[in-house]
Amino acid sequence: MRLIFIIVVATSLMPISAAPAQAAPLDVKGGYYHFIGDEGGDVDVTAQAAVLRNMEALTQYRSIADGSTFPGWQKEWINNLGPGVDRNFVLELNYYGAGEPTIPRPQTVDGVVVPAPDMTIQQRPGDTWKWAYGYRQVTSGQVDPLLKRALDQLKTMPYAETVNIQLGSEFDTDHEFGTTENGIAHGWAASDARALTAVQYIIGYFRSHGLPAGVTFSIGMGGWHRASFRRMHPEWLRGDVQVLQWNAYNHGTPRTPYQVFNRTRAWAIEDLPRWRTKEVVIAEWGTTANVGNQAVWIAGAGAAIKRINTDGRGFRIGTLTYYDNDPNWGELMDRDAGLEALRSVYTARPFIG
Repeated sequence: MRLIFIIVVATSLMPISAAPAQAAPLDVKGGYYHFIGDEGGDVDVTAQAAVLRNMEALTQYRSIADGSTFPGWQKEWINNLGPGVDRNFVLELNYYGAGEPTIPRPQTVDGVVVPAPDMTIQQRPGDTWKWAYGYRQVTSGQVDPLLKRALDQLKTMPYAETVNIQLGSEFDTDHEFGTTENGIAHGWAASDARALTAVQYIIGYFRSHGLPAGVTFSIGMGGWHRASFRRMHPEWLRGDVQVLQWNAYNHGTPRTPYQVFNRTRAWAIEDLPRWRTKEVVIAEWGTTANVGNQAVWIAGAGAAIKRINTDGRGFRIGTLTYYDNDPNWGELMDRDAGLEALRSVYTARPFIG
């Protein structure tokens, strides 16, 4: 309380024109993610971190069905990165990591049987629909043993205060063609509403069962559909979610880095004005090689973030992690050139003050 009082008094005596305009945009954290299909999963990026010289963020993907969530199976390297790296763990209801994802099955955890997931998501016509634990399964307590297992691991994880739990990867992508729970179909908007009850339940469960201090929460969004983004951030959930998250890709129609990073933010400024003081985590960003030179595009990211963070409109971008996976989204076709471009961005303002 003493520190807060001093800051308030100093600010009240300072002329508006003397405010440190450049303080807010500094200390943006840059990260890197790499994935190798079924052969390696989320890859150890320690070597790439040495190349980047200032890697301060990391995104990882975990299913609650997986028996090893924090830090993950054979993922001790995440702990070894130390306290200077923000860890964004995407905790999903999608069924993977505990056997064949296409064959959902019950699990027994601490002597309690957890039923097989009963929901299908990503129901794009022609694609194989993915299994996930249903939102009703969550709110009825059926998956509590899985939540407890994950939380128990988080409690013993060093540097837990650096962890943000992103609930879901992209709810907009999961719900675009509706969902089916226990044989009952739900449309996009109804699926969003059901997901929010599960999100609130999970946050409440973690907090009431000894969540380590400093752990934050966000709602996983691709950020490509305005109405869905607005629906997934209702006013009543604002107190439970500390940071906003969306993904940002230069994909399909070529756009500038500023246009890519600012698209979802522009919607949020209009639709979620009471959220604007929250910081933003870009869990995935990238550019495809078929819309221009990747290294050149990446090199422009720093200026775009600085422009966003200094315009005074809120929703400061505090973290962004490059997604080096899948040539249709962001895989670096020339990895050496791409990493060098990322290094040039992450070792200059606003990533280094």
